[in-house]
Amino acid sequence: MGSAILQGMLASGKWGSADVEALVATESSAVSLREKYGITVHTSLPSQPGAYDIVVLAVKPGLIKSVLQPWHGKFGERLLISVATGVTIEGLQVTLGDPKAAVIRAMPNTPAQIGRGITVRAAAPGIDPTRLAAADAILEACGTVLPLEESLIDAATAISGSGPAYFFLVIEALADAGVRLGLPTAVALQLATETAAGSAELLIQSGEHPAILRSKVTSPGGTTIAAIHALESHGLRAAFFEAAAAAARRAAELRS
Repeated sequence: MGSAILQGMLASGKWGSADVEALVATESSAVSLREKYGITVHTSLPSQPGAYDIVVLAVKPGLIKSVLQPWHGKFGERLLISVATGVTIEGLQVTLGDPKAAVIRAMPNTPAQIGRGITVRAAAPGIDPTRLAAADAILEACGTVLPLEESLIDAATAISGSGPAYFFLVIEALADAGVRLGLPTAVALQLATETAAGSAELLIQSGEHPAILRSKVTSPGGTTIAAIHALESHGLRAAFFEAAAAAARRAAELRS
């Protein structure tokens, strides 16, 4: 996710390679980022935050404490944007050793790397509006930003954060269904992919509820209603309900 945000920022043209530095765990990753983006990359965190105004934290939840420990009590007036699943604003402030630290908790998704992501974000109470605007500028470089109460972030993670994987799986399954019907693999995948992309764009541009658009494709006694009946008979909605609930539960577990 850190790479997706970095790519979105640089692609927006608002930031150049001289404006961004990165920290990664291995030298091989550092070399890859330097070659790809021309930015300065470190493999160890300096003991002082230095000249950094904004820190984007994109690591696994279990690494938060070890990554931020060198800056405990030293973070000062800087802004922290965290995309670590399940880690609360309060938890980040405790790790930083400052209950008033300017912290943004955000959950982007991987389409951020092409500027088509959607990010939900919550802010620490009383955060300065200019800091909030700075965070939104970074996140908006990757797509749409949706402010949300922090209590709803886990639920949003289950829908949008994990959501791209659901749609990739659906497209894969639909393409496989086409292959089973005799279509060449490449043709089936193109049909499934472009149908998904076009349908999503139609939904966005029309502003209509998906049920209305679905009804327009569903003729009485036709092929589509037969397919929908089969999907519903196999528990399509129930499967998504359970999938989202499982993802939200896991996000909560990662917090503990």
